[in-house]
Amino acid sequence: MECDYLKLDLDAVSGVLARGGTILGSSRFQPAHLRDGAERAKGHLRKAVAGPARHAATIGAAHVPACGGAYVISPAFPRIARSDVPLIVIGTRYAGGPDHQRRMADADAHEFDRGPWAGGRAVITWFLSMDGETLLTCAQWDSDAAYDAYLRGNGPATPLAGPPGYRLYRSLAEEGETRTPGCLITAAFDVDGPERQRYFTDAVIAAQPEEGGHPGAISAHFLLSTDGTRVLLYTEWTSTEAHQEAAEAGDHDKGHDIFSSTPGVRLTHGNRYHLHRALSRPLP
Repeated sequence: MECDYLKLDLDAVSGVLARGGTILGSSRFQPAHLRDGAERAKGHLRKAVAGPARHAATIGAAHVPACGGAYVISPAFPRIARSDVPLIVIGTRYAGGPDHQRRMADADAHEFDRGPWAGGRAVITWFLSMDGETLLTCAQWDSDAAYDAYLRGNGPATPLAGPPGYRLYRSLAEEGETRTPGCLITAAFDVDGPERQRYFTDAVIAAQPEEGGHPGAISAHFLLSTDGTRVLLYTEWTSTEAHQEAAEAGDHDKGHDIFSSTPGVRLTHGNRYHLHRALSRPLP
């Protein structure tokens, strides 16, 4: 009734399935209670449809729009196990609230979209933490040289996350897994060198049940930093509820024991995220 509306494009509804609840903030006010309420509502709707693109109410968009630069927008989770982009740089930044999370991610994407483009980047994905406090960026590169050039300022924007980069060490997933993740769960560790990286990761994997884990678990990827100082556990789940259910059932207890008892390994942080947006350069 106050002519306050939002364009419902792909970015606006990204991550809705994982968030649950009523995300529109719709009003329970009844326009029929006002003498001219219905006409006012119809007038606002006509203005929204006929007005500028930033005011248009777009419903049921079935396509993924192309960016103005060399990248295209994608609503999909990144494929961490891609062999064509083996260097993975993951960083987090404090946002301080859900609105600021989205603004930070969209500002980043705008910078990358407008170019000019340096070679090397293939996929950049932004995730928003469920608590509204953190923005996680996952950038997948096709070479160390391209990433180094980007850090030296040859890209279109300031670096989203500094070194070290990660490389995939091992993954756990059922053969033929095709489900779409509803959330990302991460756990980051400081470790005392490359030997500890491998020992710790192998121990966590060996502790997993042979008959398979919780049905809501889609995949787990173990990333080792190239400087030998960090391990990142990157897991995809159908939903945060499934992850919480597994935790309450004790499915994670063996892993947590290894986290806390392995010498030379220290848990630093972890969080739960939903996908916000991704930019990817078309590759062969």
